[in-house]
Amino acid sequence: FLQVEFETNPLDKKSDYRVKVVSQSLEIKYNAPTINKLAECFEPDADRNLQGVKQVAYSTYTDVKHRSFILMKHNIEKIKVLDIYIDIQSSYLLLPENGVYQE
Repeated sequence: FLQVEFETNPLDKKSDYRVKVVSQSLEIKYNAPTINKLAECFEPDADRNLQGVKQVAYSTYTDVKHRSFILMKHNIEKIKVLDIYIDIQSSYLLLPENGVYQE
């Protein structure tokens, strides 16, 4: 349902880079019991202190963000011609009464 293509130096020579993103419509059905169980998987234990993990994660995030910004800026300055095609079909969310979908 999702197609992403990235080309460098396409054969037709009309651009330096080509990006194509195509997405089909997606139906998402909300199911409260499933979402609740998934949320339980990510809840930390009450006796754990995650401050150290948060600090390392934030430090890594800021480093990746900074490096990505510099790399993106450099690449944008180098790009001569960029061909972008995006076709995204709308998705929709079904929210059933009482959180459980019944056919």
